[in-house]
Amino acid sequence: MKIATLSVKHSAILSMILLALAVFGFFSIASTNMEFIPDIDMPQIFVVAVYPGASAEDVESDVVDVLEDNFVTLPDFKSMDSQSMNSAAMITITFQDGVNPEDQLNEVRNRISQMMSDLPSGLQGEPTALVGGATMLPIVSFSVESSGDTASLSEYINDTLRPQLTRIPGVSTITISGSMEPEVSVKLRMDDLNARGISPLTVYQILSASNISMPLDTAIAEGRRIDLRFDGRYESLDEIKALPVGGTDSGEIIRLSDVADVSLSYPGEDYYVTSEGKDIIVVEVAKRADGNTIQITNAVKDVLDEAVKETGGALEFHMIKDDSELVLSSLKNVIESGVLGILIAVLIIFLFINDAKATLAIGLSIPLSCFFTFIVMKVAGITINILSISGIVVSLGSIVDASIVVLDQIYRYYQDTDENGKGKYTVVESIYKGTGVVDKSVIGSNLTTVVVFIPVVLLSGLVGDILHDISLTFMFAIGSSLVVAMVYMPYLLKHFLKDDGVRLKKKDSFAVKGLIQVEKGYGKALGFCMEHTPFIIVIALLVLALTIYSLTSVNISFIPSTDNNDFYISIDFPTGYTLEETREAMDEAERILYEKVPETETAIVYSGKSVDALTVSNSENVGGMHVVLVPVADRDRDIHEIILEMQYALSAAIPDADVQVKNGGFDYLVGYMSGGGGYGLTLIGEDEHVLFEYAEGLRDFLLTEPEVVSAEISSEYDSTAAVMNASYEYLSSLGLSATEAAMTSAIVFNGMDTGIYLDPDTDQRYNINLSTDAADVPVSQQMLESLKLYTQAGSVVSMDAVADLEMETELSSISHTDRAVSLTVSAQLTGESTTDIQRRVSEYIAANPLPDGVTTDVGGIDELIGDSMGPLMQALLISLFLVYMVIVLIYERFDQPFLIMLTVPFCVIGVVLSLAVFGSSMSMVSLLGVVTLGGMLVNNGIILVDYINQLEGESRDKAAKERGITIKEGESLLGRLSYETEMAMLFDNIKRGTATRLRPILMSSLTTILGVIPMAFAKGEGSEIYAPLGQVIMGGLTTSTFITLFLMPTFYFILERHKIRKACDWTRKEDKKI
Repeated sequence: MKIATLSVKHSAILSMILLALAVFGFFSIASTNMEFIPDIDMPQIFVVAVYPGASAEDVESDVVDVLEDNFVTLPDFKSMDSQSMNSAAMITITFQDGVNPEDQLNEVRNRISQMMSDLPSGLQGEPTALVGGATMLPIVSFSVESSGDTASLSEYINDTLRPQLTRIPGVSTITISGSMEPEVSVKLRMDDLNARGISPLTVYQILSASNISMPLDTAIAEGRRIDLRFDGRYESLDEIKALPVGGTDSGEIIRLSDVADVSLSYPGEDYYVTSEGKDIIVVEVAKRADGNTIQITNAVKDVLDEAVKETGGALEFHMIKDDSELVLSSLKNVIESGVLGILIAVLIIFLFINDAKATLAIGLSIPLSCFFTFIVMKVAGITINILSISGIVVSLGSIVDASIVVLDQIYRYYQDTDENGKGKYTVVESIYKGTGVVDKSVIGSNLTTVVVFIPVVLLSGLVGDILHDISLTFMFAIGSSLVVAMVYMPYLLKHFLKDDGVRLKKKDSFAVKGLIQVEKGYGKALGFCMEHTPFIIVIALLVLALTIYSLTSVNISFIPSTDNNDFYISIDFPTGYTLEETREAMDEAERILYEKVPETETAIVYSGKSVDALTVSNSENVGGMHVVLVPVADRDRDIHEIILEMQYALSAAIPDADVQVKNGGFDYLVGYMSGGGGYGLTLIGEDEHVLFEYAEGLRDFLLTEPEVVSAEISSEYDSTAAVMNASYEYLSSLGLSATEAAMTSAIVFNGMDTGIYLDPDTDQRYNINLSTDAADVPVSQQMLESLKLYTQAGSVVSMDAVADLEMETELSSISHTDRAVSLTVSAQLTGESTTDIQRRVSEYIAANPLPDGVTTDVGGIDELIGDSMGPLMQALLISLFLVYMVIVLIYERFDQPFLIMLTVPFCVIGVVLSLAVFGSSMSMVSLLGVVTLGGMLVNNGIILVDYINQLEGESRDKAAKERGITIKEGESLLGRLSYETEMAMLFDNIKRGTATRLRPILMSSLTTILGVIPMAFAKGEGSEIYAPLGQVIMGGLTTSTFITLFLMPTFYFILERHKIRKACDWTRKEDKKI
């Protein structure tokens, strides 16, 4: 009443607020970042170490074990995984949910610096620590081609283009693949070294010690204290060439140029990046968490356009990945679904009300609520993405619910006339009375819809990151709709309705006529239900049993798989493949791609390099492709069909290789977060041989399953190493250390970096690499004879005298899970759900018990499902409790709120049927839809029960007054009337109440159900993510509406009948006492 008074008496103030709302609403929409999905911050830090030339076992023992022993004591530590590979290692540190990894980054880096003395000197600098998350993945990538040579193009990209891109606001990292970076190459001639009696290790030590700049504190000079510094850095390449590295017996100086070729050159290719057979350079741009994808992408395009102009068209840029197009197209799809939903909702309202002004009033409530919502989103820092906009679209039906109820009740009073057709109430009186009748139920129903999301908003971790925006947006929208319904609806109706005396009723529309017939039929059906309550209870129990049983048929997935027009191909060729052989095989794979997939727009081929975003080293026998397809609208096939065809085609064409074809877009991000996606089972133990033997059997079993496309083990015994086993006793007797022998071998066979050369003219930094001409000669025992070691006594010993060469087969990589050795068996499936395959793997393990000391841990999508579904189910239960609590607070009783809550479980059958019809699975988004239903379903029940309660109170007061029955203040009339009278009134009040509330219930339900239909049937980029939300709400709300209209009044009748009988019995007993 007071709120309505504010609306009626302060129109000027509300008009200005309305104007401000529109202005700030448009401003918020225009200034809020637009993204595809919310920012996902994983509480992880990645540590990458590069140890050139080291085997996986050496990397594990010398680097990973040392770092892991220290990292396990980090504050808020949760878990740790690592992978040791040839020449490199990566450690993933996971912190507790809610921890900002940025806060831990300095601590990790400090610990790495402190541990450098415990790590091998052969490491390529300090291990690098970086924060994980979606920001590691690029938002835009492009290829660069030029008519000139690759070296000149690389120089332009590194010196000119990279700095320009880095300066774009919001850009975090620039990754360049395929470019060539010059270095100072010092290539030792082994014959000249041996002829002069100089060890490669001696040259390394001289080069490392000669290029130095060191502060020497301060000194007194010219009567004042000044800083003193020693500068021994190279000034030119000629200085490096003239560096003394030894001497002859005659006293002549042997300079570096006498035994080595020194030049500023480009190193040989260690991988290729090509497209349609041509060498290209690929540039990838990643953004910070607060970066604006669209603004960054536009700025990148501006830089490229300017580069084309500056170079006179000598450069060609071709966009590969442009997330701004995905963002705009996906937002366009969901917004179109929302707009279509609004039009359907407004049409439904008009058909039921048959009044243009009233329809306009409700129609205006939608943009007003949306303006409110966008303003609060801006303040809360929520981006405009497909999930936050989905929250608004789903809430559209609920937004108009409150306005419909308020308008319906005001119209009932406004259209109430006397026998002369004159209105009994003025517009203002109608507003006051109408809002007074429904204010309690409207506020209560909106509160129940809002509180269900409180537990979801409070979720942490990955689930919280994904569902936070959509939950808050829905809460904002519903809260805004309550303000609009209670404040602006009376304000709008005051200006739309007229006090024109006689109020002629408009001719009923066909929808209204149809509704009248529905009301008659509904009244009869409801009467039957109340007259046959045992039958209805049996039916209800059967429906509930069917609901519970239907849950067993639901497939479960983490997030619906999307079609974002790109996918990735990873191919691991057998060990021993040279880089050229890999390139040749990848060229053939590219040919097959264009033959099998004519929808291909662009394909970037990597030879000797993986397409994995977290690759830390290159390997000659590894290849990959990033394939970009034409848009969804321009092709007939779904991307999942294409992926399956390529998986089968490449596996058949390259039978000796391990082929993995994986979806891109959001699926790629999910796979990155889950360690590969698909199905995964990690075996954890102490003996990698035992683990590998069991993993082989499990992999072979998976390959027999029809839904498994491919299966692999995370590591294989496919790495062959030539191991020089040294005799430590003999080394010691010669005055040699194992370190000297090892470092000499590393220089000869692999080369080593000795420092940085800073060009004084250009300030360009060049890496100085020391290598030998022996690196191109195959390793053999005979070759070791030419490798000389120099003892402390000055004598010469050949390497073959102190070491034997053996060929060994090793694991290509060694994984740890919380410092224990682990192997992961993973599989790519034909569908999203892993439920069936997980069950069959459990049966396999039961039939083939795990070896002693071996445990398992789920990985891939199953790990994400396990981590997300538990908290979500917990949030759902808490949400239902909060709903019940709110209803209890409204009615100040426990029985009727429980009655209203009884309708919630029955919605599940509609949810399951809807998902089955659409072929969707129960995912995190679908489960959020169930949470949403938990708040929506009780709204109609609240409005219905509240109105029946009012009728009960009015009829009981009237009957008591007619019979002269009086009671003391605070006493109840229940039981004062006869049982027959009470039951007759109850029966009549339920029929009248449900008939009166039938129209607003059907209107609100239909506006929501039909409003989400465009979302449920949506197609296009990103629609797979939000469509199940509409499907769940459409199915669940449809079934629950029938439950509300039939079971709810029946349950109410049963409950109140019991209370009436009990009260009447008590009254009779008391009367007898008197």
